[in-house]
Amino acid sequence: MTRSHAAYDLASRLAAGVVSFVLTLSAPVVSEADSEKCRATILTASAGYADARAKSLSKCEDRILAGKLDAATVCSADSATNARIDKAAAKLHLKIDAACGGRDRACGDGGDDVDLTSAGWGSGSCPDIAQSGCTMPINNCSDVASCLECIGDAATTGSLNLVAGEMNVTPSRSRDVASCQRAAVKQYGKLFSARVKYGSRCWRNVIKGKALAPCPVPGDGRTGEVLDAATDKFVSSVCQACGGSDRACDAAVGDAAGSGANNDLAIAEIGAAGTCEDWVVPVSAESCSGPIANVSDFVNCILCAVSYTASCAETAAVPSESAYPSACNDSTPPPAATDYFVDSLSGDDSNSGTEMGAPWLTLAKVTAATFRPGDRVLFRRGSSYTGCVTINGNGSSGAPITVAAYSSGNAPSFTNPDPDECDGNAMRVRGDYQVVEDLYFHHTAPAPDDSGFERVWAAGALHVSPGNDHVIIRNNEFASTPKAIQSYSQHSLITGNYIHDTNTAQSGGMLSAPWWGPIGIQLGIGNQEVSCNTIENMYAVGGEFGADGGAIEIDDGRNHKDNIHIHHNMTSRNMGFIEVSWWDDIAKMASSNISIHHNTSLDFQSFVLWWAPTTGSVIENNTIIRTDNEYTGPFAGVFFMDAPPSDIQLAKNIVVTDNDLTEAIFVEGFDGGVDDVDHFDNLYWDIVDGVVDLGLPFGAGEVVADPMFVDAQGGDYRLQPGSPAAGWGAWVED
Repeated sequence: MTRSHAAYDLASRLAAGVVSFVLTLSAPVVSEADSEKCRATILTASAGYADARAKSLSKCEDRILAGKLDAATVCSADSATNARIDKAAAKLHLKIDAACGGRDRACGDGGDDVDLTSAGWGSGSCPDIAQSGCTMPINNCSDVASCLECIGDAATTGSLNLVAGEMNVTPSRSRDVASCQRAAVKQYGKLFSARVKYGSRCWRNVIKGKALAPCPVPGDGRTGEVLDAATDKFVSSVCQACGGSDRACDAAVGDAAGSGANNDLAIAEIGAAGTCEDWVVPVSAESCSGPIANVSDFVNCILCAVSYTASCAETAAVPSESAYPSACNDSTPPPAATDYFVDSLSGDDSNSGTEMGAPWLTLAKVTAATFRPGDRVLFRRGSSYTGCVTINGNGSSGAPITVAAYSSGNAPSFTNPDPDECDGNAMRVRGDYQVVEDLYFHHTAPAPDDSGFERVWAAGALHVSPGNDHVIIRNNEFASTPKAIQSYSQHSLITGNYIHDTNTAQSGGMLSAPWWGPIGIQLGIGNQEVSCNTIENMYAVGGEFGADGGAIEIDDGRNHKDNIHIHHNMTSRNMGFIEVSWWDDIAKMASSNISIHHNTSLDFQSFVLWWAPTTGSVIENNTIIRTDNEYTGPFAGVFFMDAPPSDIQLAKNIVVTDNDLTEAIFVEGFDGGVDDVDHFDNLYWDIVDGVVDLGLPFGAGEVVADPMFVDAQGGDYRLQPGSPAAGWGAWVED
């Protein structure tokens, strides 16, 4: 997009009906020297603008990562950053005016501009880059400046987004992660600067007849070596910061061999796009496309993106010296979204799969495909599938890939009883912006007994691995699964699902005996929302603790546990509502900004087992009924908080117990984090004798009283008029 400027806002000029003066054959003759000067100035001014913009934006991103700007800052809208970019844009226009605008040094005035055709700009329109919309008409040299400003904007935004667009900026991230992120952003700015600076110098020598196109190779014979050195510096700096204890990337990056170790920082901790852009670098034909699964992928993607965007921006500025590469703006429109049909009853894998009457047959056919934005993968209702299917491909925010059902009848069913096939997953999501809805999963495999953390986290009927973000899982049923959903998807939504019962046919219903009971939803990273799900009977008798399981669990200390929103869920007969790991984890990771509200829990064991320290978290407006104690684990209270600080605001909850509760409502953890909880305006009640053992001094506004439910026996937990808990609990308007 072209940034607006008071003097150079192309959009407003067009809207106002301003028509630029078109040079005609009667225009004054301009010398070759003037034409060469104009062409060289267009090149250097364009490079200067792109360089300044990249530096300004990367500096802003670095200030966010350093905590000097709010994490929510959008650098392209930051006033200080915009002021620097606006100044650079004005300089771009003024330089081109002076060099190309004739004696009056003003493009479009006086009829004395350098002839556009002699300067290589006779095509009549801006060549665009990566289909960014830089297609404005070129009628005079001012339009040339606006075109190159637009291309510079797109080049810098596109490449920098791959560096910083998905970075984890949560306060709880480790110092190593923050150092890695800052190194990537800073070194990106230096690499892009070197690329446009030396690339434009090379092209200027081409204009002067001192070098051969294209640049950098063959160029002037020097630029290629200089850029190789800049690339080596980038790789070395980022791999040292992100490569773990050996300060080297595990796998190969560019021309540098990998260390062969396995200690790079996890890409999920750093935060990155799931895949690199589908760009092809001009001349070298290097493809940027591919998954970003580790630090080496991340660094290679940045290298490729900078090569692509800088090369295209440079070449756009020298149309007299080189044809604009088709790779810089493939004008072929993306294919239309396609529906794919799958039917285990009457399909055939030799079919196209794109017509309802010619569906595919097997999961293998689906797994072999890579889907595009807007595509739908539709399984016939009444059909059933055994094994594992992987949904590959990235959708987009406006056109997600959707996995759903077609026809009428029962939802298509998926099972995988084999723990050695895809770790027992029945479906794997491997891509950004996917939606999985209206399916039925059942009787999937647990992890093997006595499994380690990573094998347990690999299990789950529906599994979304790290780096596959913006996933929605909604309105599905999961029956008899030791774990229904394992999600590592950031900016995800898990909503409206019905999850019930574990798979008692394998491992006695355990997820991994003897240490892990069944789990409804397990989150392996933050930035997720879990809402409006019904979760029932996720428990198994036996194991290390006598009985184990739970509705929701937040695990995997390799990744942050920040910004998780859990609300309006209904859970019953699970071994607890939620657990947040700390001690028993692969690494210790504190949590922050976890919001738990408007949930109704009729579970065994504690409502929360919050082992991890937390800041800025909330537990409010929940209705918690602890009167069914058929099975008890080691924690019989309601609120268990362990490692301090437990910076939790706990308010407007209704907690109902009976005399079978063997611990206080607030349970003292090993490290006493429960003492940090700010609890106020809650109602507590014991249905037997009204006597409540709180475990802590009562907070402001807290009461012991009958909440006066409309019909607790019938499951109606609305409050009658006159209830002492008016406005509290889950069954109120929020």
